[in-house]
Amino acid sequence: MHKVLDYEPRILETLYFAGGCFWGVEAYFANMLGVIATEVGFIDISSRPVATVKSPTYVDIKNGGTKYVEAVKVDYDKDWVAAKTLVTRFFDIIDPTQLDKQGNDIGFQYNTGVFYEPQSSETKTIVDQFNEIKHQFIDIKKAFYTVLKPLTFFYLADESHQDYLSKNPNGYCHINYDTLHTAWALIDPNVYNQKSISSLTSIQYNVTQNSATEKPFTGEYDVTFKKGIYVDIVSGEPLFLSTKKFNSGCGWPSFSEPIEKIAVNELPDDSILGRHRTEVRSSNANSHLGHVFNDAPQVDTGLRYCINSAALQFIPFSEMQSRGYGYLTNLLNTDE
Repeated sequence: MHKVLDYEPRILETLYFAGGCFWGVEAYFANMLGVIATEVGFIDISSRPVATVKSPTYVDIKNGGTKYVEAVKVDYDKDWVAAKTLVTRFFDIIDPTQLDKQGNDIGFQYNTGVFYEPQSSETKTIVDQFNEIKHQFIDIKKAFYTVLKPLTFFYLADESHQDYLSKNPNGYCHINYDTLHTAWALIDPNVYNQKSISSLTSIQYNVTQNSATEKPFTGEYDVTFKKGIYVDIVSGEPLFLSTKKFNSGCGWPSFSEPIEKIAVNELPDDSILGRHRTEVRSSNANSHLGHVFNDAPQVDTGLRYCINSAALQFIPFSEMQSRGYGYLTNLLNTDE
């Protein structure tokens, strides 16, 4: 379970990932937001109605001759992490063009796959995202060996292999840790997918949908410094913490940084002739928020995220739990 945030799991789903040596794959998923529990074991990928070997051991798998792969069972709360995100992050750590191999490990047991429970409510999302990634490889005429199948058999590995890298911090891992800053994110924009365009006011619509700018010193949150978080007015996805808000005197709410880098997208903006700017948009709803400038020496980042009030909704600290943002309360200084 994610070690930074404080949340209660509610709606649990399960996915299984075979990504080479299961020690590293388990450690990778165990620290992701919304992952409640992980276990390592073996999955028979032969498509036979009965298991090729019943209750296989690590030695059985290592010696070859079975149709099992090393796999990780991932129980997750879909309110906090989307199945789409889990599948996408999985492909960050594997090479689907390799057969019987991942990293330095060679053998049938290191073949890759995504396995879902047949009764899962997430099946369509899983299949669609898997196929979208698969076609990216096929379109450039690359081999693609990762399989997608409903789960048939999953046998737990013995206790010595569970949480192996937690017990053995210097143990072997084939995972590329360059991807961890994204995988271990505090928020998953993909779970905030309900857009409420019709309820927007005229200024909210023009700002978020037409990239308009509200007049300076007129926005609701320009001089608001209460404790809480600021979310996208369209989708509700978390964007900024009150602890990162400062008075820049520019006439718009100013923040030194977003709640996390993945919360926003930064894009070049040359819409004003002769003036290059960097636009800031929300990751999932793609709402126009404002711009970011490198002109704030008074804050540690040196950055000023100049954001339209009309693109934001403020959630007071006292209401974060009841409105579904309780898992982020630990990020705010409670004695502020």
